Amino acid sequence: MNTMFPMEAARQASVLVDAVDDYRPALATWRQGEGWAAYETRFVSMDHRAGELTLQYDASKQGTPELLEGQHLSVSFRRGRGRCAFDTVVLGRGRASIGQGQTVSIVRLEYPEELCDLQRRTYYRQQVPTAASVPVSLSIISDELTKATDIHGSLLDISPDGMSVSVTDRSSVPVDVDYLVDCKLQTPDSPSPICVQARVCSRTDTSDGRVRLGLQFVDNEELAGAQADLARLLARVRT
Repeated sequence: MNTMFPMEAARQASVLVDAVDDYRPALATWRQGEGWAAYETRFVSMDHRAGELTLQYDASKQGTPELLEGQHLSVSFRRGRGRCAFDTVVLGRGRASIGQGQTVSIVRLEYPEELCDLQRRTYYRQQVPTAASVPVSLSIISDELTKATDIHGSLLDISPDGMSVSVTDRSSVPVDVDYLVDCKLQTPDSPSPICVQARVCSRTDTSDGRVRLGLQFVDNEELAGAQADLARLLARVRT
């Protein structure tokens, strides 16, 4: 669960300018039918005077959730060690330059009236005993600049809102903070894996050549459907 703290107007403009300058990754979420849609995106441009902000969005890719003019959505992104978020409305679509002759498909949004800092309530992470091995597969949810890659590791700890995963082969981990991934946790007492989406919130390259990834579950319909299985897994590793 998140607690939201509105920013001062002057700071809000500075934060959004930095996000555009960095072509920073972000996550857009919106209601779709009876559930929620999520889309991994990036800041592209902003025009405060015109009241517009643009994010990368390619509707032509298979599986991309549809965004229509007038759709209300929320956008969150990382800033330093924290996260920021704002609500906005879709104005339309188009294409925009990102420099060096490159253009990307974009969605035009209303410039946000309010930008907030997010403070996430943290849960205790239950460590997984060595004897209780839980394999985890991670698949990068790719955009135009990121190649889809599968990563295999083992569960280190877990809580209702996230987990840590250890990957043995450092060269097989082309992910960093803010990447969005599909996760599959294979438990020994179930023939089907637990499937959730998560965002990489930390990456640590350890001295033994491994990589430790800290992952925050994305609060969407998939997570809601997996809550019972996650609760059983959490209870199992506690014993």
